[in-house]
Amino acid sequence: MNIDLSSEHFFAARAGYMVCMADSESQRREVAGLVGRMYSWRGYQCESTAHLSEDPNRTVFQVRRGDRVIATLTLRMDSAAGLLADGLYRDEIELFRGMDGRLCELTGLAVAPDEDSPEVLRALFQAAYLVGHGHHGASDVFIEINPRHVSYYRRIGFRAVGPLRTCPRVAAPAILMHLDLDDWEQETLLKQRIAA
Repeated sequence: MNIDLSSEHFFAARAGYMVCMADSESQRREVAGLVGRMYSWRGYQCESTAHLSEDPNRTVFQVRRGDRVIATLTLRMDSAAGLLADGLYRDEIELFRGMDGRLCELTGLAVAPDEDSPEVLRALFQAAYLVGHGHHGASDVFIEINPRHVSYYRRIGFRAVGPLRTCPRVAAPAILMHLDLDDWEQETLLKQRIAA
């Protein structure tokens, strides 16, 4: 599957909301505002201005209901600048780089409290999968998460590959989790066939 992003910035419209890229500076500012509010609410530090600049290795997704952003997730492809997770987990990530995979990470997940539904999260992850795996050919995805979310990500297919550490970007505990996208795609297709 190869996604042509030159014409495909809109991913889905469901149940009164739409999933699309945050293409403009004003949209990225709006997304950064949501991340800042939600991270502060959970007691995390947040460098929300990092989301304002354009970066060819980063795709910012937004879920909009009407004229407001209700959720966001950022996909960052590995590059010469590395991944944000390299700050805490460089050694662990280097093992995967050594296997010639195409790496990416998910960051900046934020959902408005009144919109926190499995459907919204699923839509964000599907958009990130389409761009990361379908367009960029990513084979491996990483995410640094708070330990209280480990069981949720395990159910999706992630596994812990790094020990508990304190992430200085958000001043909170973190665990590095990994998902092999090629294996996950095959397993998901198999489950769909079994369910059919």
